[in-house]
Parts: sequence; C-alpha cells; structure tokens
Amino acid sequence: MNYYVLFADLRVKGLATVMSAPEGIEIMNTMTGEKQPNYSKKEIQLELSLGSGDFRGDIMGGILPLFRDELLDAFDEFGVENYQYQPTKMLDPATNEIEYGYHLTNIIGLKACVEGYDWSAKPWDRPTFLEQFKIDATKTDNLPIFRLKEQPNLIIINQKLRDFLIEKEMVAIRMIPTEEFNYLM
Repeated sequence: MNYYVLFADLRVKGLATVMSAPEGIEIMNTMTGEKQPNYSKKEIQLELSLGSGDFRGDIMGGILPLFRDELLDAFDEFGVENYQYQPTKMLDPATNEIEYGYHLTNIIGLKACVEGYDWSAKPWDRPTFLEQFKIDATKTDNLPIFRLKEQPNLIIINQKLRDFLIEKEMVAIRMIPTEEFNYLM
C-alpha cells in the first residue's frame, strides 16, 4: 500500500493561516498521537494571521492542525475513527469578524513505521526531518490516518483515504507520496 503526507497547500494564493495558539492550547499536545482529555465541544477562539487572505481550504495553514467541517465529514463517511476535534471560532483581525467551520483536530495514533530510512546520511549526523521515506504497512495497525513517531508533525494517510479525499474534491490540501516528500515542496 502507498502512503502520503497530508498537509495544507501553502502554495494557494490567499490561503488563511493561524500562526499562534491561544493560552491553554499546547501545540505539542496535537502531535503526541494520544487522546487529549481537554478536548470538548466548547469553541476555542483563534486569530487568523495578519497576512491571511480570503481563501479557505479544507486544512488551514499554520502551526495547529485545523480541519474544515467538510474534511471531517469525509473522514466520518470513510470510517476514520482515530481523531478527536474541538470547534473553533476564528477572529479575522483585519475585519474583526468571527468565522466558523474549522476544528482543532487531533490525529490519534503515533506509529513507529518508517522503514529503510538512513538517519546517518543527514548533515551533522543529526536528522532534522524526514524526507523521501517508506512506511512499513505491518506497523500501522491498518489505520487510514496517523502520525509518525519518527516525525510527529507529519500526518500520514493511506492510498484508500487519499483516493477518497480526491473523489470528495477536498481543496487546498496536498497529499504527497512519502517516497517523494521533502520540506521544500
């Protein structure tokens, strides 16, 4: 099975972004792969970055995993069960208007499943991030979406979920094969 890195397509002109977390939200907690006890149905307020444009993709760019209603609906329709979310309201500092429809999303499942990656080939013998890697499918517990223990900021999806998201015409997201992925994309 093929696997893909899922992320916001920051090449889209005018894509909105959020570059700060409100008090009480720990960015690192969204990358542990563990269920978070503090997620609730109560909305949290976030602020769009000053340079945000008017375009709203299915994943909002920035430092937090913010997924649009339509993407979460697609997850549900596909049968994804290993995520939790908290609704947000977004303050646009340029207009002082509040927007809805995005959720802080926690992908549950941190998997140590990278195979054949040569960490020592990186400069200074210290890895900075994964690029062009393969997934050992036997170590994914057949999850369609998960985070990598080796690089927890990456969200990985399998081929079936990727094909389903393409069919659903999700916008402003990228799904790059793990074997082709690099941070300069």
